[in-house]
Amino acid sequence: MAARDYGFNELKLNQIIGIADINNLGSIHVLEKVGLKRISIFDYNGIKHHWMKIKKSI
Repeated sequence: MAARDYGFNELKLNQIIGIADINNLGSIHVLEKVGLKRISIFDYNGIKHHWMKIKKSI
């Protein structure tokens, strides 16, 4: 959560994205734990990945 807060508060980002292999449940769990939501699935070099995102709350 510190990295998310740093991105929004110090770097003034409006959104943060994350990408994780769909089979990497640990990484997906960490991204969801800090608030990222699954947006879509995409293929990169034959491997499916989750595209995840969180927007800064106003």
